[in-house]
Order: sequence, then C-alpha cells, then structure tokens
Amino acid sequence: MATRAGKEARISSINRGGASLRGPPHAPATEAAAERGLRPAPWSDAQIVESAIDAIVATDPSGRIKRWNQGAEALYGYSAKEVLEKPVSLILPRGRPSEHEQLFPRVLAGERIEHYRTQRRRKDASTVDVSLTMFPLLDAAGQIVGAASIARDISAHLVAERELRASEGRYRQLLDAAYEGVWRIDTELVTDYANQSMAEMLGYSVEEMLGRGLSDFLDEEGTRKAQASTLRQREGAKERLEVYFLRKDRTRVPALISVSGIFDEAGQYVGNLAMCTDVSEQREAEARHRETEAFLESVAASMDEGLLTLDGTGRITVVNDQARRLLGYEEHELVNRTLCESVGREPGDGPPSQRAGSGLASISSSSSPMRLDDEVFTCRDGSCLPVALSAAPLGERAGALGHVVVFRVLTERHAAEESAQRELEEMGWIGHLRDAIDEERLVLAAQPIVSLLTGEVTRQELLVRLRDRAGRLVMPGEFLPAAERFGLIRELDRWVLGQAVRLAAENQIVNVNLSAHSLGDPHLADAAERMLREAGAEPWRITFEITETAVAEHLERACKFATQMSELGCQFALDDFGTGYGAFTYLKLLPINYLKIDREFVHDLPENPASRHLVQAMVSLARCFGQQTIAEGVEDAGTLEILRELGVDHAQGYYIAPPGGAARASGSISGTH
Repeated sequence: MATRAGKEARISSINRGGASLRGPPHAPATEAAAERGLRPAPWSDAQIVESAIDAIVATDPSGRIKRWNQGAEALYGYSAKEVLEKPVSLILPRGRPSEHEQLFPRVLAGERIEHYRTQRRRKDASTVDVSLTMFPLLDAAGQIVGAASIARDISAHLVAERELRASEGRYRQLLDAAYEGVWRIDTELVTDYANQSMAEMLGYSVEEMLGRGLSDFLDEEGTRKAQASTLRQREGAKERLEVYFLRKDRTRVPALISVSGIFDEAGQYVGNLAMCTDVSEQREAEARHRETEAFLESVAASMDEGLLTLDGTGRITVVNDQARRLLGYEEHELVNRTLCESVGREPGDGPPSQRAGSGLASISSSSSPMRLDDEVFTCRDGSCLPVALSAAPLGERAGALGHVVVFRVLTERHAAEESAQRELEEMGWIGHLRDAIDEERLVLAAQPIVSLLTGEVTRQELLVRLRDRAGRLVMPGEFLPAAERFGLIRELDRWVLGQAVRLAAENQIVNVNLSAHSLGDPHLADAAERMLREAGAEPWRITFEITETAVAEHLERACKFATQMSELGCQFALDDFGTGYGAFTYLKLLPINYLKIDREFVHDLPENPASRHLVQAMVSLARCFGQQTIAEGVEDAGTLEILRELGVDHAQGYYIAPPGGAARASGSISGTH
C-alpha cells in the first residue's frame, strides 16, 4: 500500500501533467505517438485540464482539495491558492454534506458517477446548479489515490427546461380549450393526442381515443381516403376536406377537417395534425333547404331569402320584398328584364354586359334545378352583393313555364370565413411569438423625440419588433393582435419594460407603450418599481405612454398605477390625444406630463386650417394643465415649421428619424431635414 505522502505526491503531479483525470493511465503520449509514427503533441494533460471550461477538482482520500483548475475558479469564485489543502466541504451548500458523504465513499471504492445533478456553493455564498461527474484517481499501479470531479454549470439549462415545460403547458391549455376538435396521429396512423372537443365530437373520452388507429373512427372508404391523404401530406401537402367520422355508438358525423403533416427540426415526417369541425347542423340545414326548393311556388312574400320568378323567356315576373330590399330596386324596375340585364351588370354606368363566367344566363334554359354557391349580384347603387342562389324549373315542361330563383346573402359567411382565417393566422403567431421570446429574437427600435425649441433629441420612444428565423424583421402589426388576443401581451410589455429600465440605467431617457392588458395588471406597478430599484435606474428617465382606450378599459387600476409610478418619479404621456371622447376626464384624473397629438391632426397641417386650429387648441389646453405637447407623424419640413409656430413642444416622425436601434438619446436637428 502506498504511503499517504506518496498518494499526495501522485495527486499533485496532475499539476505537472503526470496523472490523468480520465481514469487509469495509459501508455505515455510520446510512446503512443511513436508507435503511430507521429510527433508527440506539444501540450500535456495538465495543460488541457487547466484550460478546461468545466470546473475540475481533485481531492485526496480524506477529501482535501489537491487540484483546482481555472474552470473551478470561474465557477466557484475561489482561486486555487484559497482552496488547496482545504476540505471539499467548502463548496458544499448547507444541507448537502450528507449527499457528499454518500457519493464520496462510492467513488473511493472505484465507482464512477456521471451526470449527477446537484448544487454547489460559490465563494459569495450563492448556490449554482451543476451536472457532476465523479471518478476515482488511480496511480500507475492501479491503486485508488483520490477522487476527481468535473462540474458543469447547468443553471441556464434548468431555467430553459422550466420555461419549456411552462410553454408546453400553455399550448396544451390552449388546445384543450379550443372549440374545434384537434387531432394528432403518429406515423403509424395511431392517435397520440386529441383535445376535449374532438373526443366529445366522437362520443369518446380523451383517454379512450389515445392509442386507437384511424380505422376505429372511419369506415373502410374513409380509412382508404385518409391513408392516401397522409401519403400526400408526407410530401408537404396541406388539405381541407369533408369526411364522415364514426362515433363511439357507430353513428356518422360529418366534419370539415384541415389537415397537414408534422415534421421535426430535421425535416423528418413524424405524424399529422388535423383541425376538425362538426358540420352536422350545417348539413342538416342544407338538406332542409333542398327539400323546400320543391315548394317555391307557395313561398310567402315574408320569406327571409330574396325570391325572383322568371317567365319562359327568362324575364323577371315577380320580386318579393326581401329581394327588393337587398337589391335596392322597386319591383317595376326589375319586371320584364332578364337577370343579366338587371342584376348581372358590371358596376358603373356603362352598358349592360354579361359578366365572364356567370351562370345567370344559363338559368332560363336549364331543365333541372341548379345551385350557384358564390354568385355576385349588382345592386341599384352599383355595389356588389355576394349571394348563393337556387334555381328550379316551374311546372313539368322544362323551360315552358319559367323558373323560380331564391337567393341569400353571403356577406356574413364571407366575414365568418375571413374571421376564421385571421384567427388561424393569429394562432400561428402565438407559436412564433413564444419561440421569439424564448430564443431572444425580440428587438427594440427607438424613434427619437426632439425639442422644437432647441432641436435636441430629448428622448426616444421604444417600439418592439420581432426577427424571424430567416432574419426578416416583423412589424408589430403582424403579431401584437395575436399577443393581445391570446394573453401574451403582458409578458411582451414586461419584456419591453425590462429593456427600458436597462436603457434608463445607462442614462437614456425612453418612452414605453403600455397595453390595456398591462394597465389592468394589479402587479405591474410593484414589478416596475422592483425593476427600477434593482437596475439602479432613475425613474424620471422613463415615460409611460398610455392610450385613452387602454385607460377606459381599466380606469381604476390605471389611476392607481399612474399614481404609484408618478410618486416614484416616472412620467406619463396620454397617447393619441384628440381621437377619443374621454380625454378631458383623464386629464383631471391622471398625472399626465405630456399630451401626444395624434398624427390625424398633424399629417394635413399645411393644407387644412381646421387641423391647425385643433392643434393650437390642444397646445393651449396642455399649457393650462402644466403639460407639454408631442406631435406624432411629422413627415415633412413644412409640417415641422407649422408645429413650431403653433407652440408645440416636441415632435417625432419619419421626417425627423424613422425608428432605429435603441441608441443613446443625443444629437439635434435643424430647421430642415
């Protein structure tokens, strides 16, 4: 058995490149290199250990520190001189010694412990999360002479894991609460996710759907179509189609589905995702409508649809009240005219002309019922009216007695389709925005605000942007509506506020916009105060811009927030002043320092005397309240000069400078751009 001094000498030889931290020693590097016919490397194991980023610590069997590399100095805050010959318990947090007492004997017994998550204590008494690998140190004879550990800081990794779990939870809540059915299958066409709406549509519980294949929910024909569709989606196709699902009780339910393939980051196909809508009621309504077409001759004048009857030559003979109301014509203006002559003209005052591709001309010659689902009528005032119409022959002899035409307006349906499309796009932005926050792809642009008295840049308004993964800068108009609708706007506002506080701590003066959602947050003021205190920023360097609309939604909380922050030293600007109805009330209730004159009153100042009078009145009003004015949307030198003449205090706009990087507020402008 080696002596204690001999063991210590062998452990300390790591400093000279003697022992390896990788376990039992191998043939000397020079001999191995000679066997391969190579020149020995000019560096040693000790040099590699010393320069390693991870914290490497070696101890003798009693637990005294014998080796302490630069990575350990960086991670724990102690220099090697401070810890050598000290017990390793120096870096163990309170409550952790028992953990070390369990692990250390196992390592001295020859066991290697890898990727053990634990904590270590820094010199400043703070703790750090680490991934620890421990292994025995052997001498040339294979005897254990100590232990070594390699620690890696995983604090950021753990934070990312927690944020990812929280993000996944939010996505799952969103999908579970969705009105539409959401269904996901894997590459074997087996269900691995279904939300509550999907399960209810099919009469199952969510748990009953999981693990079931497509054939459990479709008949043979539907299964074949689904299999063919998934093959197309593997190639990137996206499809929208109607299918009939089989409920648990084996009844059929019609559904519209929008389905596409799912691909991982490597581009590999991993399954399919479908958004499903039960259209049973819609199909039943269509069936009832088809049934009523046979009874069009007895339809009363009070029906909700527009009704026109045509004689055998295709000329209009009867117009019901609803048709007159929708089209704007009196009955005598339509009678004895064909559909193409009356409602099939192009808008405008030109001569009647049949529109290209119109089916109106074929109605009078049709021997069977026909349906035009997306037709457009031209009203008396020249406007276009989207309609769906049904036409059927009157009497037994085709074309002899004429036809009846019933139409209904599609404006609401088109609006619903557009709304659904917008909602789908907004839902897509939730994922993009969440990823941008997690991946730190949010950026700030700053637009300078200048004093019209001195020409100096006095402050800058911070405007958030998003940079997509392709490097394209996305304007807030694309993602802010989704953030507001789906509850991410508060987090976004907090991020901007944090950046503003950081800039204020660097002695910059900045304006920050707050949404109505954030003004309604009862914890916002305390959070803002804490940010300012921790950053050491002077509160007067931050001005909160709030709109009248946002204040109106949360008046009581807005007043409390403004009062608390004003008492702290922050300033407030009432944005878009002059465009609402309650601005004068808010001037009394809120500690406003600035009135921001909306661009609506600024853009036409050179040619509109009314705008000049209004701006002058706003300036006078602001002075009465001891406030300053800021004009937005300055686009040219003439407008800037008029604002000076009217006594406006500050201005911003593209003529002065477009939004750019959040640089330090400095510089000036002259009378011309």
